[in-house]
Amino acid sequence: MTNHRKTDYRLRRLDANRLELPNDYGIPVRIFANDGVPIERAAVDELLGLLELQETIARMLSAAPELFDGEAYLEAVSLSSDFHRGAGIPIGTTLKTRGVAVATAPDATVGRGALPPGVLIVRLPEDAAAQERVRALAQAEVAQHGMAVEDEGRVLRWRWGAARSPEGRGDDVAA
Repeated sequence: MTNHRKTDYRLRRLDANRLELPNDYGIPVRIFANDGVPIERAAVDELLGLLELQETIARMLSAAPELFDGEAYLEAVSLSSDFHRGAGIPIGTTLKTRGVAVATAPDATVGRGALPPGVLIVRLPEDAAAQERVRALAQAEVAQHGMAVEDEGRVLRWRWGAARSPEGRGDDVAA
């Protein structure tokens, strides 16, 4: 059965079972879905927002290179055929990274929203000046992207996406 719905204009079909999403960061993004699989525009919007993480990682690397063992960046993104809008990170997303880890949590239908959908954790160096540079960067990220940053002494956690605890404790994270 052929899907007669128009494919999102931002996607480009590579073959019968794969699409790509060209982007300003040059990150290879592949969606594994044939023509019969509908792709939500909201999910594509969310995916483009996720790719902005590349800028955050670059700023962190520039502000505090001593926190990294060399290069750090998003290397590639792949999405399964059930790709759809999540809460900050699209459902069905797999990120390949270099020099950085991006932790994700289950969406509300699986994990009841108990954890934030995206977290980037940075351990601060012992050097006080380097710590202050990273903390200043964290505040800039909050202002620019609406991320939440938790300062836990020598650990900073960048959080993004809408997350609500099952108890409604108010630990929402602004998208």
